[in-house]
Amino acid sequence: MSDFLTTQGTGKILKPPPLAERMKWLSSLRNSLLQEHHQLTTCIERELNRHPVEVLATDILPSIGAIHFLEKNATKLLRDKKLGRGPLWLMGTRTTICRRPWGTVGIIGTWNYPIFLNLVPILQALVAGNRVLWKPSEQAPETAKMLMEFLLQVGISEQMLTMFPATREAGKTLLDQELDYLVFTGSHHVGKLIARELAPRLIPSTLELSGCDCLIIMPDADIPMVVQAIRYSMLLNHSQTCIAIRRVLVPSNLFEPFQKAIQEEMQNLPICHLQTMEQATKIKDLLENAHTQGGEIFPGYVESDPQEVRPSLIFHATPKMQVCQEPAFGPVAAILKYEQLEDIPGLFHATSYNLSTCVFSAHPEAENNQAIVSQLQTGTVIYNDVINATAHPATPFPARGASGWGVTQGPEGLLAMTTPQVTVKVKGKFRPHYDLDRSEATSMILNGMLQWSYARGLFARVRGLVRLIRGVLQMKPKKK
Repeated sequence: MSDFLTTQGTGKILKPPPLAERMKWLSSLRNSLLQEHHQLTTCIERELNRHPVEVLATDILPSIGAIHFLEKNATKLLRDKKLGRGPLWLMGTRTTICRRPWGTVGIIGTWNYPIFLNLVPILQALVAGNRVLWKPSEQAPETAKMLMEFLLQVGISEQMLTMFPATREAGKTLLDQELDYLVFTGSHHVGKLIARELAPRLIPSTLELSGCDCLIIMPDADIPMVVQAIRYSMLLNHSQTCIAIRRVLVPSNLFEPFQKAIQEEMQNLPICHLQTMEQATKIKDLLENAHTQGGEIFPGYVESDPQEVRPSLIFHATPKMQVCQEPAFGPVAAILKYEQLEDIPGLFHATSYNLSTCVFSAHPEAENNQAIVSQLQTGTVIYNDVINATAHPATPFPARGASGWGVTQGPEGLLAMTTPQVTVKVKGKFRPHYDLDRSEATSMILNGMLQWSYARGLFARVRGLVRLIRGVLQMKPKKK
């Protein structure tokens, strides 16, 4: 790795600590979180109204898992990669691919999983050798402050990690800095504004944006398991999860038993109090829009607290309804019926907000499952589960379409915090290309080299070698 960071357009140089020291931050932080994570869970409970057990399961546990993954793998992933001998026409060259830090990485974080979704990109950027400018969400300022204290206590300097105020205005201030890369997790609307801001300066980015994710019930699915999965998606963090289920595709032959089972399960679900009025209003608008287009809302509305929403399903939904085309951040899902497997891709692609997709089937490896999944434009496919499996620390979490671009998490997430630099060393003094002539002999050499290197079959390759040798023998000696 490089010993220095340069920030775009400034000429300023910052020397990061050696990789060995950066790796020590990880082990210290892991031990610190293991011993004192209750401070964070209590803070999140107070600030975001989430139960400590849920925080432990969905924020602390995957965060420590991600730290442990970096401890075990970061040094190897960031190591210079020496290539083997190149092709004949590049003989004498030795090539090395080095991973260099971008320089200054901006991170605009989110609030719904305020430890995991902030800590992972911060650590990936720091371990890769970058300086990080972090703007946490205004919805969880105290949690961000406490997390920053954990990070500083393990030896990370404020020069390497600078936390901006947890305000909306600070997001614009961060974008005005001399950035080399940006990571944003949040809404599609804000992501588009950020992309426009970065484009004139050609600043690359990772944008993890909104989802309108789909659960596909195959004809051999376990319906009771599907019902429990939808229930879990509705209640986890009050369904304030970008990959929570918003659309369910049901085969017509299973529709009646599915409807009966899911209605029994949904009837007594607790009311969800959403984090912002904006979210609650959006959910209610989606329900109203679906109702006016013939959708059947089950169990129904709640009119008490304006930020409270009852987990609801929309039966008789159509792909043109807003709930099937727009992102939502609350407990609502549209139920769509399909007649045959070939109908699935068309229903699925009614929207391009597809972060992840869940497929429930007793035979995940079946040919028909693979044929359908191969047509789906989605970042992740989960068989027979929802949400949690995407947090595996060794897997990337990719975004595509209206849900953004780039990768967080896993080896790819770490390498995204670097840019490759290729070093080529050429041995000796033989440089025939410096005096490349247009003679017949040169043509024979090049055509022979081409055939010898890439022709199909041994006989054809030997013919190429013979041609190459004949060309060399016909070369006229250079005049001194």
